[in-house]
Amino acid sequence: MGKSWALHKTLCVYAGLNVIFAACSLVRTAGSPGSTVARADATATVAPAKASATGNVLPATASKSPEPSATVAVAEADVATPPVFAAVMPDVDYWATPQPVVDKMLEIARVKVSDVVYDLGCGDARSLVTAAVRYGASGIGFDIDPRLVAEARENVRRHGVENLVHIEQADIFTLDLSPANVIFLYITPRFNLRLVPQFKKLRPGSRIVAHEFEIPGARPAKVVQMRGPRDGPPGTDEQVSTAMHKIYLWKVPWQQQPTDWKTDH
Repeated sequence: MGKSWALHKTLCVYAGLNVIFAACSLVRTAGSPGSTVARADATATVAPAKASATGNVLPATASKSPEPSATVAVAEADVATPPVFAAVMPDVDYWATPQPVVDKMLEIARVKVSDVVYDLGCGDARSLVTAAVRYGASGIGFDIDPRLVAEARENVRRHGVENLVHIEQADIFTLDLSPANVIFLYITPRFNLRLVPQFKKLRPGSRIVAHEFEIPGARPAKVVQMRGPRDGPPGTDEQVSTAMHKIYLWKVPWQQQPTDWKTDH
């Protein structure tokens, strides 16, 4: 993944104070899907092989420069206040769920035209586009990475389902999920566990369908294993179906089961 550093330095001069402040902000810019992007959203750090969903904020800092020499003449000047930047690291690298697995997840969740589908970490929004095209279901996709948000919106536009599918750039741990009755997940168990308080606000009968990873402490209503292409960037669906995939389905409310998983909070 390509990464670059940009150093933004602004000198602010204040008349009569003879003090110079240097405000420095390190900004990591997006090089490829899953790389660091300049944003101000906040969250946490995960293993690869799933859609990016949230991010870690590295706040901009300011430091005071050494006192200037007495011989330095300070002239009056109007200096614009520099913008405050923050660098966000998506929790995960983006690896798309293969289309055959998406198809099976929609089938298992029994998506229908009256459903509202949320995809948390939507990537290129293939699940939502498929739900809209095949079943007429409406949906909203959420992703922290602006590059993926743009890619998802283009995918929605290309398939002509803008009236059904919307894409938002957001931190999934801040969302009200209650308007949805179908949730798509491809997030590791530790982060699924963090989402449980939000899941508990879903209406009874809502379905949560996840690729590969469990919700700790929640007994699934169904677990399906299937063979398909390996996870990867879009365009890898044509590969030979040599990988085993696991799909979980939960219905709200679910039965509790013991777990050793804990969140970082």
